[in-house]
Amino acid sequence: MIDEKTLFEFRKWAVAYGGYSEVTAKKDVRNIRRISRDIDVMNISEKMLYDFVDLELKRGKGPGAINSEMRSMIAWKKFRGIDMKVPRLRKPPSPDPWFPTDDEVRTILKSIERTEDPSTLWRDKVLMELLFFTGARASEVLRIAMDDVRDEGVFIRSSKGEKPRFVPLPQDIMDHVRKYIENYRISTDQKSLLTTKDGRMTYNYLRARVSLIGDRAGVPRMHPHAARHWFATSLLKAGTDIRVIQEVLGHADLSSTQVYTHLARTDIGRMVRPISSELFRKSTEPGEVQIPVGTHGELDGTAEI
Repeated sequence: MIDEKTLFEFRKWAVAYGGYSEVTAKKDVRNIRRISRDIDVMNISEKMLYDFVDLELKRGKGPGAINSEMRSMIAWKKFRGIDMKVPRLRKPPSPDPWFPTDDEVRTILKSIERTEDPSTLWRDKVLMELLFFTGARASEVLRIAMDDVRDEGVFIRSSKGEKPRFVPLPQDIMDHVRKYIENYRISTDQKSLLTTKDGRMTYNYLRARVSLIGDRAGVPRMHPHAARHWFATSLLKAGTDIRVIQEVLGHADLSSTQVYTHLARTDIGRMVRPISSELFRKSTEPGEVQIPVGTHGELDGTAEI
């Protein structure tokens, strides 16, 4: 079994150089520690890894759990400088994940305005607008630094080792972000965009805050990742090219995308910003949001979204 000193060095590398969040790095350490009980991860080969996957399947472990282990092995092989293919299993299509309706999104955003403390109000407003209109994971929103804010959007640093990406945002949201920074941000942490009186907002605090905001808005099922599902689905319904959505969400691949096409930042802004602006406008005005249904494909059932 692997020694804890090596695992500690791996965790430090994952956060400092690998582009992984602290939460993901800890999960990877747990996975590598568990895998090391069955195979020698310090002297691993491609055949050993495929045999390990076969063993896990015989034990009854599902594709999702195995793929989680393999994602950790991708980080591990980068840390060790090993050139080998890491197996991935195709997961069966999962039940449609819950995400809020357009009316519920509108209700959530409007309900925040009833918060009495102005610092909390503007922090929560920016938090929810970033979740809904960047499609970023909760851990990625937490990693947004002051220097990541641009004139037309924000720079997102992946929490899963994917390449960083720029996400354009509606002008109204950028105005809200600037107003929050200039007038209401609690500056106990000089780097992070989202802060509390104790410093940088934590993952548990974010989840609890989103849940509380949902409860107050009458949407008790609200959670951070549901905002990502809503954003992706809204872009699809608006007819956005699947390759653009792939780029904006930071996915490595989508099953409906056979050939990955890298899109320049200017192309993403040109194609996504008008749609995102319209979604934001309709989400803050009374009435039903109606977006034409597109036919550009579906989100990948084999990748975490």
